Amino acid sequence: MSRGVSNFASTLEEECTNYIGRTVTVVSNFTSQTGILLRVEDGSLVIARVVSGYLSTETDEIIIPLCNVSYMELSGVY
Repeated sequence: MSRGVSNFASTLEEECTNYIGRTVTVVSNFTSQTGILLRVEDGSLVIARVVSGYLSTETDEIIIPLCNVSYMELSGVY
């Protein structure tokens, strides 16, 4: 996973509001204790660490909840 990742940094809480309510896709066959890998509508990739309750290894569209989720952006992933 680290291959191709040029930047792995915590996204500030106020920046996370950009993702709230947006439809994202859980990237297929990705599992991690860190969280789920999401592909946002614009094609960017985000790691969502779910505090209460969502983890999937299947491709599903979900709406990012308003609370209990913290986000980390991945850039340089192809």
